[in-house]
Amino acid sequence: MESATTAAAAGRRADAEGLLRAALREAEAPGSNPDALFATLRALGDLYWSAQRYADAEAAMVRMLAVQESIVGSSHPALAASLVRLARTYRMTARDADAERTLGRALKIAQSASPPLEPIAVLNEMGELRRDRGRYADAELYFRQSLALLEAHQQPEPFDLAMLLVNLGHAVHQQQRYAEAEAFERRALALAEASLGPEHVLVAHAASGLALTRSAQGDKAEAERLQRRTLALLDRQAQPDANSLSFTLLKIGDLAYEDGRLGDAESAYARALATCEQSSACDDLRLGAILLGLAESGRKLGKYVEAEGTARRFLGLVERRFGRESLDAALALQVLGRTYLDTGRHAEAEPLLRRGLAIREGFEESLDLATTLRLLAWVDWWRGRHREADEKLSRAIAIIERRRGPLYMELAFVLVERAMLAELTNADADAEPLYGRALAIADAHPKFSLVDLADIMESYARVLRALHRRGEAFVMDGRAAAVRARIPPAQ
Repeated sequence: MESATTAAAAGRRADAEGLLRAALREAEAPGSNPDALFATLRALGDLYWSAQRYADAEAAMVRMLAVQESIVGSSHPALAASLVRLARTYRMTARDADAERTLGRALKIAQSASPPLEPIAVLNEMGELRRDRGRYADAELYFRQSLALLEAHQQPEPFDLAMLLVNLGHAVHQQQRYAEAEAFERRALALAEASLGPEHVLVAHAASGLALTRSAQGDKAEAERLQRRTLALLDRQAQPDANSLSFTLLKIGDLAYEDGRLGDAESAYARALATCEQSSACDDLRLGAILLGLAESGRKLGKYVEAEGTARRFLGLVERRFGRESLDAALALQVLGRTYLDTGRHAEAEPLLRRGLAIREGFEESLDLATTLRLLAWVDWWRGRHREADEKLSRAIAIIERRRGPLYMELAFVLVERAMLAELTNADADAEPLYGRALAIADAHPKFSLVDLADIMESYARVLRALHRRGEAFVMDGRAAAVRARIPPAQ
């Protein structure tokens, strides 16, 4: 047993399993001590659980529980911990009814003990079950009950306390109470570092949770620093957890993508995908998010063949998992359609985008609907259907204004597209106010791209000249030249 524990701690799971199976055969021999059989089955179940072999873990734990009951009886307080172990396994395989039933029995045993046991682990597992199903307010109640019981101890175990703080921070974060979440997560991180050491895996979990909260609060730089710290710590583990690793890489990819560092984003997404494919715990939601990021970063980097393959895989996944008429399918159709547009394959893009539009029309109005309309307007433009293109762009503009207001940055680009279409049809008088509005939005955003700002000014000047407003055009050309002079050579 001791050798198996050492092997497991060193990440040598195959060696640990071999040693435990040998110990199991010995413990099963006639006349052997049932306590040894119980301990071996418990260790084997824990090993399988850590390796995400949940069916094997369940089999070992069910048998472990039966052996334990034969030793101590069906209502002994020691059974509560074993029942929590089994319930956790049910949770990981989405057998919620079995998990609830098992936890209910554990809670009853704890409360019936003399004196009653504090059901800290039971309440925490009840919270985790609800958290995993998106019932965050319910999860918070259980985590707070568990935390209150644990903090009532004079010297609570640092690991248990830090883990509860992480769980509570996550539940509060999901309810968008970010300041509260940050307080719990910073406390968890400080406790884990001080009590368990900077290399403990719980430090990684606490840092990752805090990173998500800081990102939601708008501090992307600290969020990425924390996620990269988490990644480095996970990479130093003897047997890195593939589930945690893929999640961290996904978040690093998202942060790099938002910052415009597409090469960094693509690398993170590619590694996340490779890691995710090795883990049975990497579900379709995680895989879909990774495929989406990889397809979009690849497209923007001009890697169209790879992007198309990834987008097709994303579409197949969401259609199988969520249905052909789901919003996820509409998003995947949009991603694949946009990849075709970028490579001039308008005829192939159009049926995908029209199908996506039909799906979105059945749901609440959103910015994604505006994006689909905008992409279809490009197809109409290409086919010479200028009136239809203008109608779609006009509708997209109205949706964006209703959802985000008249100064939303992305609105500037849709206004420019509609203005360019007006120019194409010699409607310069219609184009002029559209360029004017786009420029007002750009001026309102200090971080607006200098290249795009100069482009808008030059287009605006062109229309002003066409309308014989040469003095205004001259001033606008001067502004554009001044902006271009500020653009770094690399841009």
